[in-house]
Amino acid sequence: MESKDQSFLERRFYFPGLSDAQLQLRKTYWFTNLGISCFVGAMTLVAYFLEVHSLVLFGFMLLSIYLPIMILMLVIKLRRIWLIHLGHHLQLVVTFYIIVRLGGIHNSGGIILAGLSMVITSISFYSTRLAIWYFTFYFLGMITVAVIQIRLQIPAEMPTNINHLFFLVNTICISAYTLLIVLVYLKQYSQGEKDKADRLMELDQVKTRLYTNITHEFRTPLTVILGITEQIEEQPEKWLKKGLVKIRENGHDLLHLVNQMLDLARLEAGAVPVKMVHADVIKYLKYLFESFHSIAESNQVELIFQSEKDTFFMDYDAEKLSSIISNLLSNAIKHNPAEGMVTMSIGSASEHSKFLKISIRDTGPGIPEDRIDHIFDRFYRIEDGGGVRGSGLGLSITRELINLLRGQIEVESEINRGTEFTIRLPVSHGASESHIIPEKVETGQELVPTTGNSEIVEAFDKDNGLPVLLIVEDNRDVCEYLQSILENEYTLQIAENGINGLERASDLIPDIILSDIMMPGMDGVAMLRELKNNIRTSHIPVILLTAKADIESRLIGLETGADAYLEKPFNKEELHIRLRKLVELRSILRNRYRSFDLPKASDDRLYRMEDRFMERLHAAFKDNLGDENFGIDQICDIMAMSRAQLYRKLKALTNRSIMDYLISYRLYVARQLLQESDMNVTQVAYQVGFKNLSHFSNRFHDEHGINPGALKRSPPA
Repeated sequence: MESKDQSFLERRFYFPGLSDAQLQLRKTYWFTNLGISCFVGAMTLVAYFLEVHSLVLFGFMLLSIYLPIMILMLVIKLRRIWLIHLGHHLQLVVTFYIIVRLGGIHNSGGIILAGLSMVITSISFYSTRLAIWYFTFYFLGMITVAVIQIRLQIPAEMPTNINHLFFLVNTICISAYTLLIVLVYLKQYSQGEKDKADRLMELDQVKTRLYTNITHEFRTPLTVILGITEQIEEQPEKWLKKGLVKIRENGHDLLHLVNQMLDLARLEAGAVPVKMVHADVIKYLKYLFESFHSIAESNQVELIFQSEKDTFFMDYDAEKLSSIISNLLSNAIKHNPAEGMVTMSIGSASEHSKFLKISIRDTGPGIPEDRIDHIFDRFYRIEDGGGVRGSGLGLSITRELINLLRGQIEVESEINRGTEFTIRLPVSHGASESHIIPEKVETGQELVPTTGNSEIVEAFDKDNGLPVLLIVEDNRDVCEYLQSILENEYTLQIAENGINGLERASDLIPDIILSDIMMPGMDGVAMLRELKNNIRTSHIPVILLTAKADIESRLIGLETGADAYLEKPFNKEELHIRLRKLVELRSILRNRYRSFDLPKASDDRLYRMEDRFMERLHAAFKDNLGDENFGIDQICDIMAMSRAQLYRKLKALTNRSIMDYLISYRLYVARQLLQESDMNVTQVAYQVGFKNLSHFSNRFHDEHGINPGALKRSPPA
């Protein structure tokens, strides 16, 4: 709430927990009191000059109520509005007192309306009970004055003409004040309705994101389970043992996710008991920390444990503390790059401490400032900042467990510097002593992917003359399943995420790419966009394989340039057909560039980048047509591509090698020159880069089925 853009009153009135509506009420009341004070001051001066002493007294009494309240509201941040209600009641009492002094309602100079305005003002408190109470209080005052009316005498200070004057002025001004209050209330009500609609829209977006993430978390293991089941049915001797292991592992992943969701629901419902023991918490925390060493080593992350004391006995719930520390440590490790560091520090461990402080810090990419407030939301994950696999439930459960233990959790993060979670648990010494350390600590190992997929890469790294298929997928089990169904038809390559996939695609120039969307580092859509805007890779067909099956995601993927879109779990036969048809689709491009007479540049997304590539290549050939030494190295320099990249790109578009295409281009130009110019065969050969006439004649005959001399002598067609 603290901001340079805040008004003075907002800074003075605001305190943590105050809603926007309550803040607006305080501001409105303060400004209203300021306006009334000015009006009352002016009317008091008029009454003074007209010698209406009762109204002068009325003015001073009202100002003695308004001004202290306004000052107190500026000096102290009142957490309740009792001062406002006290002021309202005093104003009503003072109003009826002055009415009695002036001889009754009809001779009060219209100040009876001041009391009525207080009743109308109560609608701004958004409380039916308060509104009824203020009306009742006002009604009782009116009845009381009416009952004693016959006993009251009209003082000489309030003659009829003065009474009429004040009645007119008060009626106009108090009516205007009442109208202002009603308008402010209506504005606040309208703004409240708008805010409510905005919150509902935001809630709907949150639900959509939540359901999308739930879908992704369930679809991925289901893809593996259903796919491996088919493999077992078709090849039981090969897949029965290995497949059952994969099915069991992914089944456990699903069960783990369901258990997390149930645990979170039980925590929020307050149905989880706390089981405290009195033991050495430092020893237990160190034990939990040591259990993560093997995972950290596999991810090339260094672990450091620091504690102000070697021992400290206090009450703690071992099971819940294990879940809290395991969630935070596993997150810290998996968000760290190779050669990173995770530090766990224990502080404030003394007999006089009120809290035990536990800090877990990593050296990862950090969390954007606008995302920190959401990281404890269920199923929330930062997918565009180097995120990793996970359900997005871990931190939600962690926060609920800490709340259950009456503790606190804070997070500080700095981009490219790391993130630090700080836990404060209350220190107590009332539980029974225990020295038992659990036999098994849940380290969350299934949530921490290793830094490499060396076994998969090695299995894919082979060349058997088949079309090259690059699989970009961060789930190891899905990769292995795809390998099992595609290895006999394609030369398979693997990439663990979008960044790695983009690099592999640029280096390998595969025939086709099969990519997930929700991946760490760079998602599939961002990778696809880069591929389609790169002249080296723009021709490669891409299939997006994902659990994000909503129509909006499909449209984004297809608009970006995806050639097909398959949902998880996918049908194996459909995947085979899609891949085969996209590979066959290459014939469209090859037919387009079969002739050396290039078609006119197209704005069609399918041809735009390829037309540009072929135009650049032909321009390079034309500029160096007579240079016999012009070859692959010079072409690669001009096209800014490696030999392998240029070879695979040109092979995909023309089904020819680089030198074969260059020679054919020269022979194509030679035929045109022989038919359309006056140059002889020798001159034409030199013109197109052949210094050996015999070699030129042989290659020309092989290419066109006729000797260059015979073609020169034949009449033009």
